[in-house]
Parts: sequence; C-alpha cells; structure tokens
Amino acid sequence: MSLLGVLLITFLLIHFVPGDPIDLMLGEQASAVDKEALRKSLGLDQPFFTQFKNYFLGLMQGDLGHSLFSKRPVSQEIIERLPATLELGAVALIFSFLIGVPLGVWAAPRKRKMTRGLSSTLSLVGLAMPSFWLGPILIFIFAVQLEILPVSERGGIANLILPVLTLSSGLIALIYRMTLASVQEVLGEDYVRVALAKGNTPNQVLFKHVLKNALSPILTLLGILLGVLLTGTVIVETIFDWPGLGTLIFESLQRRDFPVIQGSVLFVASTYVLAGIITDFLYVLTQPKLRGGS
Repeated sequence: MSLLGVLLITFLLIHFVPGDPIDLMLGEQASAVDKEALRKSLGLDQPFFTQFKNYFLGLMQGDLGHSLFSKRPVSQEIIERLPATLELGAVALIFSFLIGVPLGVWAAPRKRKMTRGLSSTLSLVGLAMPSFWLGPILIFIFAVQLEILPVSERGGIANLILPVLTLSSGLIALIYRMTLASVQEVLGEDYVRVALAKGNTPNQVLFKHVLKNALSPILTLLGILLGVLLTGTVIVETIFDWPGLGTLIFESLQRRDFPVIQGSVLFVASTYVLAGIITDFLYVLTQPKLRGGS
C-alpha cells in the first residue's frame, strides 16, 4: 500500500510541475499540429486517471514504461545508472561505519566533559552541514585551490574521495551518536560492573562484553541508512556529475521525462521498504531472545 501511495503522489506531483515535455522535445517553434500528434502518440492527451490506470496496469506486468526522450525502457535506464550509485553509496556507508563506530566506542567510557562535549559538537556540525553546501566547499578547497583531486565524473579512487566525504558527513555523525548512546547504556549494566570486579581490564570488558550487546541498535541503523543513501545521492551526484540514479532523476526532472521520474522514484521507494525488512531482520538476528518467540 505504501508503494501504491508513493506512485499516486508522484504521478500527481509530476503532472502539476510547470513545463510541457512536448515543448522540450520539439521546441517552442514547432507547429501545433506536430505537437498535438506527438502528444497523442505518447498518450499525454488522455485524462489523468486514464494515464494512471494505463501506467499501473503496465507496472503490474513489470513494465515501467519508456523514456519520452531516449525511447528506451525505463528499467534499462535505471539498471545502467544503478552500479554507479551503489558504488558511491557502498563506499560512503563503509567509510562512515569505519569512522563513526570507533569514535563512538572511544568517547563512551570517557567521563571528561571536555572530551564528550568536543565529540558531540563535532557530530552536530556533521549533521548540520547540508551536502549542497559541503560539496562545493570541498570542490573549492581540494580541486580549485589545491588542485589535488578531480571534480567530477566516475573514475578511480581519486574520483570517489570528494563525493564520499560529502555523503558521509551526516552518516558519520548519526552512526557516532547511535554508537555512543548504545555503548553508554550497556556500560551501565550490572554484568559490566561484575566483570570489572572480577579483575578484567576496562578494555577487556569493552571488547568482550559491551560491544557484543551494543552492536544491535547500530546494525539495525544500517537498514535505515540503506534507504537514506539512495535519496541522499541525488544532490551529491548532481554536484559531482556522478553518472548514477540521482543524476538520472535530476536530468529527467529538467526534461519532464515523466516515465523515468516515476520509475526512479518508485525504485527508491522500494528500497525504503526493503530497508525496513532488512532492519527488522538484523534486529531479530542480533536479539536471540526474539527468535522463536522465546
């Protein structure tokens, strides 16, 4: 039902967006007869609900439609762009976990207000910096001023650095704060104090007992971030001209390519549903008490 709601809302919003794809395809100088003929051939002359019904019936058969401009199947357009988005998202997610989790584990046992306050302030800064602001700043520093990193397009490791840093800033802050809260909660449990009383060092207790139980909410966060990444890449890919799904959506919006926009948004919405399923699975997997109803 949620996907059907997303489909209907997207269909409504797209048809209310100013601009006519026919004018973009033929140009404003084209004759009214030619425009009307193309509009009829594409089915854009039909009433809104007729267009929605035809699209929905095609969708039930696995047909996302064809691009108004390239005439290619929308599914093929998405499949061709998806690897670039998955590459960027996977590297950003791995990098965020490699930075965020150790920082959270390091800060949790420390009682000093200065240490805790500094780490919390840095995480808030990471959450507050929007990617549409951070991306151009990184480009200006590392590509324009220092000239040590490429600005755009997909390539080697160097091409990944700036987009990954832009995409990871908020993710690192989220993962850090979740890790910090989770580890602090576990550190207050009775069995941790018992383990310390038995002569175990703080590091032994942290890695043998605390982390094992603190990782559960951190892993469940992974499922949520999978959905967030796909939507977050729209801005980042546009800034860095990364040839992924985000750039495809942006280009399609500019051209009023309705089928591509609808198919891409539906695909992203499906990943959110899948992310929710993954989150539930990870939560059950890391909570043995929930398995088998015991």
